[in-house]
Amino acid sequence: MFERLIGFSIILLCFWVYEVNAQSSKIKRINEMYSFAVVGINKCADPDKAMPIFNEMLSYQETQFPNTFNGFCGAYDNGSAGCVILHKSRKTFDAIQEWQANDDKWLEFASQAWDYCEIDNFAFKQEILERK
Repeated sequence: MFERLIGFSIILLCFWVYEVNAQSSKIKRINEMYSFAVVGINKCADPDKAMPIFNEMLSYQETQFPNTFNGFCGAYDNGSAGCVILHKSRKTFDAIQEWQANDDKWLEFASQAWDYCEIDNFAFKQEILERK
């Protein structure tokens, strides 16, 4: 009985080690893929209405824009709202910014979300972090 318990414990330990290694590899790949981060932090009058729109806007952007990025929008503990977006490089960030300024559907999403947050168009605040 004791030998079976030890054998079963070793099998479980092997699965756990495998999962930890898989997660570690995934984090390393993500870390190597992105070198440019944009973090928005803004006051928002109604984040419960704005955040679903911001996330829908990001989903639309993912389907329309060919460059790789990853991110999400949400609310901070202090009531502010914002997005965290990871880009491959400053070049892909700049390309997305240019596309956003010229895409009518993206601008529609953004205007609606900015209205809920009471932010003037393109007057949101963002911080940029670039890997050196």
